[in-house]
Amino acid sequence: MTTRPIIESGMNFGPPTPRLFHVEKSTVYAVCPKGVKMVELLLLNKSKVLLVEAKQSSPKPDNQPDFRDFMTDIREKMTNALSLFMGARLGRYGALAKSELPSDLAIVDLAQSQFRFVLIIKGHKAEWLGPLQEELNLELRGLAGAFAIQAPFVAVMNDIMAREHKLIA
Repeated sequence: MTTRPIIESGMNFGPPTPRLFHVEKSTVYAVCPKGVKMVELLLLNKSKVLLVEAKQSSPKPDNQPDFRDFMTDIREKMTNALSLFMGARLGRYGALAKSELPSDLAIVDLAQSQFRFVLIIKGHKAEWLGPLQEELNLELRGLAGAFAIQAPFVAVMNDIMAREHKLIA
C-alpha cells in the first residue's frame, strides 16, 4: 500500500490506511469494463462506510440540463461504488480484492454497518449545499431502499465541513 496522500479535486484525503481505500486508482476498479463511473474513495468512519465523491464545482439547480446530468453522474458513481465494494466483499474479484481491500474494510460487519453517500465540493458556499443534498437524496433513495440503508444516507458538504468532520487534511 502506498503512503502517498490521496489528492482529489484539490483536497487531501490523507494516505491510504486500513480504513481508507482509493477505489478510483485500484486494480479492482481497473478490471471493470471501460466507462464504469466510480467514486474516489471508500472510508470506514467508526461503523459507517462512506462512499466519497469529490468535486471542484457543481452546476446550479436551475441550470438544466447540466444539473440533471451532474446528479445522474453522481448517482451512477455511488451505485457502482457500492456494487464494487459488495462484489469485492463477496469474493467476486478473487485474490485481487483480498490483496487490495484495506484490512478494516475487508472485515467490517456489513450487516451492522451503515452506509453514507458523501459528496464533497471544494469551495462551495454552505447555502448552495441544501438543494444538492435534497436532489441527491431523491437520486439515491432507490439504492438506499434496496440495501435497507437508514436515513440519513446522504451528506453533501464543502471542503470546510469535510475538514471539520476530519475527512480531509
